[in-house]
Amino acid sequence: MKVSHRFSRITIGGFFLMMVMLVSSPAQDGLPVKLRFFDSATGLAVENVQLAVLDRSTGQVVPVPALSGEFINAANIALLPGRYQLAVQAEGYRPLNTRLNIRDEIHPEMHLFLDPRELPLELSEAYLNAIRPGNATVLNGFLSDQESGQPLTGVKVYDPDLNQPVYSDGQGYFQLELSADREYGTLRFEKAGFVTLEYRHIRLWPGGDWQLPVRLEPGEGVQVEEQSREFRETVQCDDCETPAQDADGGETETGISENLVLPPIGAVSIRVGRNCGGGALSCTTVEVYSMQTYCKRVLPSEWFACWGSLFNGMNSLLAGAVAIRSYATWHVKNPLTSNYDICDNTFCQFFGSTTSSNSNVAVDQTIGYVLVNSSDVIPRAEYSAENNNKGCGNGYSGTGTSWPCIYDPVCLNMTPNGHGRGMCQWGSIRWANGTVVSSASGSCSQGPAHAYGTKTWEEILNHYYPDYQVVEGVAADLVDLTPIPQTIAPGGLLTLEYKIEALPALDLLLGASVKPAASGNWVSDPPNDLKVSLNAGVNTVSRQFQLGSSINSGLYHVWATLWYDRDGDDMISSADEMMDTQFFFNAFTVGITGVEPGEPNVAGTYQLLQNYPNPFNPVTTIGFTLPEAGHAALKIFDALGREVAVLLDRPLAPGSYEIPWNAGNFSAGIYFYTLTVGEAGSGITFWDTKKLILAK
Repeated sequence: MKVSHRFSRITIGGFFLMMVMLVSSPAQDGLPVKLRFFDSATGLAVENVQLAVLDRSTGQVVPVPALSGEFINAANIALLPGRYQLAVQAEGYRPLNTRLNIRDEIHPEMHLFLDPRELPLELSEAYLNAIRPGNATVLNGFLSDQESGQPLTGVKVYDPDLNQPVYSDGQGYFQLELSADREYGTLRFEKAGFVTLEYRHIRLWPGGDWQLPVRLEPGEGVQVEEQSREFRETVQCDDCETPAQDADGGETETGISENLVLPPIGAVSIRVGRNCGGGALSCTTVEVYSMQTYCKRVLPSEWFACWGSLFNGMNSLLAGAVAIRSYATWHVKNPLTSNYDICDNTFCQFFGSTTSSNSNVAVDQTIGYVLVNSSDVIPRAEYSAENNNKGCGNGYSGTGTSWPCIYDPVCLNMTPNGHGRGMCQWGSIRWANGTVVSSASGSCSQGPAHAYGTKTWEEILNHYYPDYQVVEGVAADLVDLTPIPQTIAPGGLLTLEYKIEALPALDLLLGASVKPAASGNWVSDPPNDLKVSLNAGVNTVSRQFQLGSSINSGLYHVWATLWYDRDGDDMISSADEMMDTQFFFNAFTVGITGVEPGEPNVAGTYQLLQNYPNPFNPVTTIGFTLPEAGHAALKIFDALGREVAVLLDRPLAPGSYEIPWNAGNFSAGIYFYTLTVGEAGSGITFWDTKKLILAK
């Protein structure tokens, strides 16, 4: 068995989307859905979120009013019963898509956690590397009000055994160190008017770190959360292959040809049932995360993050990340209930409160990797703590019934703990590190050497999942999009140039919608949706977009999408899967094209006029006159003399011209524009340059 590069990590999303700002609007018939938006790294509120809703059964836009919520990061919407796709995006954050199933009952409140495009400095790898102590573990993060999402200042953060408190600052940030001369520490978070939160058994190791997005609940009392897996109450179903689902848990795929061979499609978001009361089907809140963030919260809760600091120990975490991602993806395809895919406790995978650098790196380095079975289906890749002697004898992993017997000498004489199926978690670190790591050796320390060598993360997965294959997902990333021309008249035919990085070669459908930047709805052009063949690597491909003749003038956004054609009909439909999507703000301008000859210049001279307005943001107009016909080129240069835009480069008749420049995608600063008339080699008739200032 070997690693192959075949399948895809694909975002499931909507098309023909209608964006609406979260503002007050009258309620319409439908069932209420409460939405909240948070930063996945800090837990703080995300404001000014844009919302899009698609009816999954019809593939059509749903004109959903966005009602004002009681908090700045809240929205209350109303939807008729049905299956929907929800898409949200905010400035500085990556898009997040999820499913929303409305039945004749109240839908649980849904919290959507958006990934920031850039982490706060205090959570960056460079910062953590700079502050991480050699003999202690650093703990840092942000504190916020669970209800409002606003930062909490002056929260007392301390270990009760030491009582050396620190206090959160004006941004809710806190940072402290706990000596690694103890195996565990405790953190308490106290502030008047809020429930005191206590994190128990936080594992400490030299050079370790934990990041904690802490959300305190208004009220009183004390809430305790167990941070180490060996101290949690286990509610996992050890005797069943899969957890029970509610009657409407799964979703039937429709419109797919039985003869069409489909790759196992990954998932980039997951709905997590929260406040589950120790079960799996009674969760009262739904939280939505990107698959990467979900795995970063699960891995250090199910594995030991400190193992990554041991020799070769990262291979254990890398293998764990692939198993966790595969398990979670199976649940996205086979959701526990219609409202959420997976629960947050040990009945499923434990979804923790913290992340750590070691486990974050493991998740990032295995992005897109999953396990597949012989039918190319991503399985519910199980694992448990100690799989030794669970039915196959001492020195063997597996059960002999629900899982094959696997010779596993590194776990000889270990006491079994768990169901025995899939990967042995303790076995994974023993194979990675080459020693018999165990709780007896201190969990975060090497044990006595064994004589069976070491394994890489791929070899560990191959060892414990002999009937599965490790595959890297096909990647299709929308790198950039360029509308041509930048200014176009109503009724014009716009060309959208996509820059796509693909691995390996594959066929994709190009979708697009456009929307006025000021206000209005999305407009799509399905007849011009195009299926293209991409080579491995960076590709530049184009599709056209027909604008309506009555379209309003002004700046326009573009919503560009890449689709995997699941039903093989060469057109975008509700059966297809979105592989990537990007929202390009202020991408082009609709208006008078600006290249229309006026009256011949009376003065009979060439002239390049000063742009107006100046300074500008983000659109300005550049005027010039030509006394006679000639080839005119109008170009923009940055302060270093680099050409950054070509506004015009073609023959023109005599006349006066005004050319708009939309600099929405450019940084603020000083630029220069140059008008050249004439052809290189046959003589330049006129040349002039002026300065303009883009102020943002």
